[in-house]
Amino acid sequence: MEKLKVNLTYRTYQTLLGDMETFGFLKPSGEVNRNAFLNQLIEVMHERAALAKEIRRQTYQQALDEAGMGEDSSPLAEALSGLEMPLVSLTLVGPLVHSFSFRPEERLQSLFLAIEENELDGSTLSAYFRSLFDQYALLPGAEREALFFQEAIAKTKKAIHEGRKLILLIGKGKSQLLSPVGLAVSRDGEANFLLGYNEKGKLASYHLYKLGRLSLSKEGFLLSQEEIEEAKKVGKTNPSFVAGGYIEAKVKMNKEGRRLYRSIKLNRPEIVKEEGDVFTFEGDAFQLFSHFNRFGASAIVLSPKDLRQKLLGYYRWGLSGYKKSVETS
Repeated sequence: MEKLKVNLTYRTYQTLLGDMETFGFLKPSGEVNRNAFLNQLIEVMHERAALAKEIRRQTYQQALDEAGMGEDSSPLAEALSGLEMPLVSLTLVGPLVHSFSFRPEERLQSLFLAIEENELDGSTLSAYFRSLFDQYALLPGAEREALFFQEAIAKTKKAIHEGRKLILLIGKGKSQLLSPVGLAVSRDGEANFLLGYNEKGKLASYHLYKLGRLSLSKEGFLLSQEEIEEAKKVGKTNPSFVAGGYIEAKVKMNKEGRRLYRSIKLNRPEIVKEEGDVFTFEGDAFQLFSHFNRFGASAIVLSPKDLRQKLLGYYRWGLSGYKKSVETS
């Protein structure tokens, strides 16, 4: 097939560009491999759409069978399941100021031909792919990432089921063993993390996209219930912060502080106890610092001392910068 050009909105273009860099679609020269990314994106999104259509077909089939449609139910269920498949992009509006050009890979020639012959329904191939790319761009980051790392997710689940350690390849040739506990999504929904215990027995988390390759080791593992519960707690709160260990922090919050806590969801730690205007939070040291350094006087950390001093130093540093700016202006 000839090279294809797809015009895109700014938002979709930036999302695709960011993901192809983040997910490691690079040429040996270090340049972004747009062609490889877009081909794989079309493949995984087409599979996702086909699965969604099959689920709809089964749902319609069951409803029609229960309604006593008889022999007519199967073709009707098939027709109904296809009605929800968008042929043009109605989700993102705006000028099509950017574009990507790519060439279909040889291994996907049959898929591209099948799309062209069966799924356009009067639309153009470019419009079809623009719709596909727009749908992808609207997904949360963790869902987009999961589409590209399905194999790693499947191996992780298999390792946990069989009680086998994973071999992680991180960076250039550096490998390590991990006793996996599971996968967790960051609280903002933008990233997936693999949680497990490393060779030193410490709980660790890894961005899914940063793992070069995953393979199953022959070596088995056995974790205590306490270790499993610790990992699950991290997974439910904020899986991106595990290195510093979990601590409790007492924070005095006024009305504005409580409002900010409800509205600022990024890195938000959990409240484990409330006594008047003093709240006890549980989380990683860095998580607590990165969350409460946005509250100013609305939330004052009472303990632990290290966290309190770190925030005090942070605000003094900011005040010093403002004073110098005023003096030189």
